[in-house]
Amino acid sequence: MPEIRFEFGTQDASTLRARKIDPSGLTTAQRALIDARVNDACFFSSKVSDAKLLEKMRTYIAEAAEGKRFRNRADFIREMRAYFGKSRTKDSGKLTDITSSRRLGLIFDFQQERLSAEIFLAQGEDQDHAWAFPCLELIRVSQRMVPRDWRARWKEAGGKLYDGRMIALRNDPIWRKISRFGSPVPPFDFNSGMGLEEVNRFEAEALGVELPEDDLEVDELEEALSLAEEATPKVVAATNSEANEVLKNLQGKDFVNKETGIAAQLRSTQRGKLISNKAAEKSIANGFTREQHNTAAANIGDLFERAHLFFDGPDKDGDPNIKSIKRFAALIILDKGPVEADILVKESISSGSRIYTVELQEIKKPSARGTESIKTDRGETQSTPPTTDGKHKVAEEAAKVNRVLRLL
Repeated sequence: MPEIRFEFGTQDASTLRARKIDPSGLTTAQRALIDARVNDACFFSSKVSDAKLLEKMRTYIAEAAEGKRFRNRADFIREMRAYFGKSRTKDSGKLTDITSSRRLGLIFDFQQERLSAEIFLAQGEDQDHAWAFPCLELIRVSQRMVPRDWRARWKEAGGKLYDGRMIALRNDPIWRKISRFGSPVPPFDFNSGMGLEEVNRFEAEALGVELPEDDLEVDELEEALSLAEEATPKVVAATNSEANEVLKNLQGKDFVNKETGIAAQLRSTQRGKLISNKAAEKSIANGFTREQHNTAAANIGDLFERAHLFFDGPDKDGDPNIKSIKRFAALIILDKGPVEADILVKESISSGSRIYTVELQEIKKPSARGTESIKTDRGETQSTPPTTDGKHKVAEEAAKVNRVLRLL
């Protein structure tokens, strides 16, 4: 899923710990009258004037994020209710009761979502990343029994729709305007179920989003030209036989991925799989031609060496001889422009790593950094480990290449 995720034990809670304890006891309505930037810098809860209690909550939630105390939301609620001296049976269930599980759960959800969003959006402070992903999209990440009309709220706040999607620049005032709390980061309302997803420059331009003027520095131009040169196919193979002849010469050679140092080979069996009808049909289903798929297959060695890892996990079928399944993404420039080539590598106990398949995909919406979702060969959804962001790297490279191609 392309949502902002809260991962226990993996978050940097420094921004949460830095928030000033505010025991003013103001209501939500009274909070709305204060400058949102002041509220952004504080840790508070409606009608709570106990500084010691707020400090304990802030510490507990931060430690949950850092993996120092709790495993989940229920642990936080149980610990806080124990602090209040409440038994499991004495729970009012009222949002106005600071000791109730319902209220404590709301506090935890609000703070963890805000922390996750801040970490996610901090990527935009990097100039290159902000250039490659200049926009954000408001999306539903959790279903609600009675969902609010966010599209109407978006339009009332002055937001524009692009192909029906709620998209705006990262620094657009719309993000504060749609927020009940005046904050530019989620949550935008209590139990909203809404989150953010990055939109890369390649897609934003295609949708007609008006982006800031592009001032290309000399070093940026050189980097983009280098990427474009690397991503240009060294061999063009229109037919299966042409691709097969090229692949014969690659058979048995070791190809080393520059990013991970992983070495993989292409054998006769895998050579056939690369240009098989089954493999080509996946690329064709994604809007590419057989000729484009064959060209990608013929350049598999170069693609693998430049590729970025985005999945590393076990074999879904539990084959004892398969040590791991790895998926890589690489940039390749075809007549459609920069596109993504996904490469499957199987690491076996008996024969090492083998390159199995390649699939062409449009570069549209890589998931928010962290967990990615991919489809297995059996059509099942499988999530990547949170440390891999290969698809984002390809999208960034594509944006840079597309940037310089416009100037040539």
